[in-house]
Amino acid sequence: MATPRNKLLLGTTLLLILAGGWFAYSKWVSPTRVALVNYEDFQAARIFKSNDNPLIAVEMVPLAE
Repeated sequence: MATPRNKLLLGTTLLLILAGGWFAYSKWVSPTRVALVNYEDFQAARIFKSNDNPLIAVEMVPLAE
């Protein structure tokens, strides 16, 4: 029979494992972001259409940013 202390310890351990997994995913596995700075729409359209890799995210960024 699990005591309340064991349940709390198990819950805390699972929470730490989940937090570590989320951090590792966002740091090393998440999509690569490619910023197209000051591109015209017609120029960037070919890049957007040709990107079929789900691990690469292409976004347009104005020069002001």
